[in-house]
Amino acid sequence: MSFEKLKSFEGLDRHRRLKEEWIYAEALLYALNQHQNLSADSLLFINTQIKGFNASSHTIRTAISDLSSLQNAILRQVRVSDNIRLKNYYKSHWMILSILAIGIPLGLMFHAYTDINILVGLIVGLGCGYLIGYSKDRKQGMLHGFLDIDAAIQTIRQRGF
Repeated sequence: MSFEKLKSFEGLDRHRRLKEEWIYAEALLYALNQHQNLSADSLLFINTQIKGFNASSHTIRTAISDLSSLQNAILRQVRVSDNIRLKNYYKSHWMILSILAIGIPLGLMFHAYTDINILVGLIVGLGCGYLIGYSKDRKQGMLHGFLDIDAAIQTIRQRGF
């Protein structure tokens, strides 16, 4: 399994945001390349997206937004087709959902009926979301695996970029 090479830009070191987006995209492709069970549809989709990005002419601003769109499209494709998610995907989502669904109503109820601070409810909601997300992330890692982009970024930076 091999992906198209992502084009580089002249003066990439001078533009911090562009360099960060480019390194993240390279790390994403590196992590996906290390993943063994990627479907042929996803491989074809990713290569088509990269070819489209490479064929376009970019300014600094459009390159940043197009790299971000490329990353989102790739992540969406592997999430839907191959059930591969980023590390801590469920944890971050469930923490937010449980704060909104459990923490805020519980905090308001605590505050209305007792003199307990609203933050207690938010902390309870945050803890519930963390536990639910943690268990779902462990299950995801055992069944389908996940993408560890942070480790891939460290590997890319060690290689000299």
